[in-house]
Amino acid sequence: MPPNQCDISQTKQFSGICILLGLPILKVNVVFTAITSIATIGWVGGYAVPIFARMVMPEKNFKPGPFYLGKASRPICLVAFLWICYTCSVFLLPTLYPITWNTFNYAPVALG
Repeated sequence: MPPNQCDISQTKQFSGICILLGLPILKVNVVFTAITSIATIGWVGGYAVPIFARMVMPEKNFKPGPFYLGKASRPICLVAFLWICYTCSVFLLPTLYPITWNTFNYAPVALG
């Protein structure tokens, strides 16, 4: 098989697995909220590591690339890092009040 093609049977298999994992979303809204929250926290949280590393890295160890913000780099990193912390915190909160078994956000339980 050429390296830039994939096996059709594997594609069908993984598509079927994804469909099976997504079926509970049709019946229970809480599952959709938890899956969306977990995925967003993982996706956005992945940006926090390099941004934080750039914030705490000494200037002498940093080699700027083609897109460099100069002196504005550290303040922008701080704002971006705070925004990521805020966003991740919001996605851990329940979506509706009062909190019941049907409105509880299970993302903190799954990530905890």
